[in-house]
Amino acid sequence: MNIYIKINLKKKYFKTDDNLAYIDAYVGRIGNSWEDYLNGKFVKLNNKQIEYMKKHPTASIREIWVANDSYNKYDKELLKEDAEIYYKSSAVKKITINGISGWLNDSERTKILNKIQASRKLYINNISIELNNTDIVLNIDKAESIICMLEIYSNEAREVYKNHIRNINALKDGEMYDVKKYYAQPLSFDI
Repeated sequence: MNIYIKINLKKKYFKTDDNLAYIDAYVGRIGNSWEDYLNGKFVKLNNKQIEYMKKHPTASIREIWVANDSYNKYDKELLKEDAEIYYKSSAVKKITINGISGWLNDSERTKILNKIQASRKLYINNISIELNNTDIVLNIDKAESIICMLEIYSNEAREVYKNHIRNINALKDGEMYDVKKYYAQPLSFDI
């Protein structure tokens, strides 16, 4: 059994009894490196990676890939890429209001603050915030407080990410680094 990974597959991996490298339809679409994977090629996993995948069924493709001894897990460029992926993930960029989770980017937060300001001038007490395609109605004071806390959280997360990049750049070759540390818990509100 051959197992291949490919970016943007619906499943984590692709199993086949055939070696794709010898099938005409796949010529030029087979790679053997992490860069090939990132460029959309099928990349065959080795036995150690397959064994790791079986022992760790919830492992990410990256975790499966680094199970390969011939791969330098601590390559600075890959660590920086991991830091960016984690920073942009829902593990960091997440807010929960009344059990509904999502993210409000800079532009959305600015629009909400403008909406709050306009509502105050018109003596409107409640506004609606859309989060993950769901409207949440909040008192404007509570909404303003949430958006301000989210702005501070977002700025702090950005600083943590920047510090990670600086720290990774300062690493000596082969040093380990945890790109998930120092982030605050995502904000959660039950109103």
